[in-house]
Amino acid sequence: VNVLLRFAMPHFKKSIVFVLMADHLQAYRAEGPQGFEERLRGFSISMNQPNIFQNVFESNMHYIGAMPAHPENAAIAEKLEEQVISPVFLIPLVFQKRVEMVLFGSGMDETFNEEQIKRFQIFMEKAGLAFQILLLKKRMAVLPQGLR
Repeated sequence: VNVLLRFAMPHFKKSIVFVLMADHLQAYRAEGPQGFEERLRGFSISMNQPNIFQNVFESNMHYIGAMPAHPENAAIAEKLEEQVISPVFLIPLVFQKRVEMVLFGSGMDETFNEEQIKRFQIFMEKAGLAFQILLLKKRMAVLPQGLR
């Protein structure tokens, strides 16, 4: 997760990694202005209500643009101290064909363009593969010696 944030920080004023926990997204780690991560402690987003994150989960694709007008998105924007009209970037980390995390970025720098989006897509694909390898190694470690 720290690697995801380090990759994102040169491009955004605020970056957050959200982790899927059953029926909600939990803000797991964040980088931004002083005190930003502390303000997000315990912050979660229901996946049972329509919001900007649902399209990312349903499509397994990134999103870039303003938050669509919707009460749930307005509440999310308020908590993240964002203007609903400000562009945001969301990109999923897909693990075993399922979105498990979402990287959220806002306050994009002026160099953020299609090339940067492609770099994020490649990075997130590699991160998903790295998680799969880590999981396989952990599973193999618990197998009896003769089955390894």
